[in-house]
Amino acid sequence: MTTTVNKQTLEQYRQIFGTEKMKVLWNEFQNTTEEKFEKATNGTLDEIRLSFHSLRSAALVFGLEKFAENCEQIEHNIINGAKLSDIKKAIDKSKDFYYNARGKVIKIFEDL
Repeated sequence: MTTTVNKQTLEQYRQIFGTEKMKVLWNEFQNTTEEKFEKATNGTLDEIRLSFHSLRSAALVFGLEKFAENCEQIEHNIINGAKLSDIKKAIDKSKDFYYNARGKVIKIFEDL
């Protein structure tokens, strides 16, 4: 699976917040994402929806567009009454997008 990171978006936010603040935000985002993935395993549909709503917004700051799109799709699927089994499959796909892109963002920050 190829997941790209929108480096232009990431750079725009880096210019706004500065490199050190972006690194702090990135570390917080990684921790929060792991927590939300864990909660999604046992959470209610509304908890899952809220988790992926907030993940979507934060992911966009780091240029994780595919991950953000998938988060938005999960949220819409829940709102539209999708089955929990389908939501779980979408969450697994979301994890793939996140972990694939995460390595790329880590590399970007290492090069700064």
